[in-house]
Amino acid sequence: MSAIQTFTSFTTSNCYVVTPENNSDICYIIDLPPDVEPALEYVKNNNLSIGGCLLTHGHFDHSLGMEKVDGKIYINLDDEFLARNPQEQLSAFTNSELEVQEYTGELNDIFLFENENIDIFSNPGHTKGSISYEFKNMIFAIILLDAVPDYSRLCASGVRCVGRGNGVLSLPGRHGVHCCFY
Repeated sequence: MSAIQTFTSFTTSNCYVVTPENNSDICYIIDLPPDVEPALEYVKNNNLSIGGCLLTHGHFDHSLGMEKVDGKIYINLDDEFLARNPQEQLSAFTNSELEVQEYTGELNDIFLFENENIDIFSNPGHTKGSISYEFKNMIFAIILLDAVPDYSRLCASGVRCVGRGNGVLSLPGRHGVHCCFY
């Protein structure tokens, strides 16, 4: 089974460090919140190499830590503008004008990311470029539990909410679903 470490940001989004079972020294980071440092410290302290940083979408609470990462960052390029330009999102979130630099580093197209142990799914809705990732035994997805039609569909398909606060859903007999937004 893959190892997973969860880091919760002050923005209430989660950042995950996943080490697939077939490779104990390469990890993948799912989402890069502004306070991504604890996840990066975990990677360093455990002598892991980052195989890629995989963003679920371009909102600031999932991408503002991009400047702090030394490694390839992958995103659906439909969300590139959001990830590179968080100013408007941050102003709405904080109710004030904040000065934030545009991200000018390299962003790679997630659809060019190749890894036989990770499946990539486009699921626009939360943003145009929303993405879900399926590892061998877990799924990282953007799930809006407050959207009644979506939640009803999830419940009808056998998905059980383990806890809204911890961002984990359970697919009985199959996967754990880690919510990257709720």
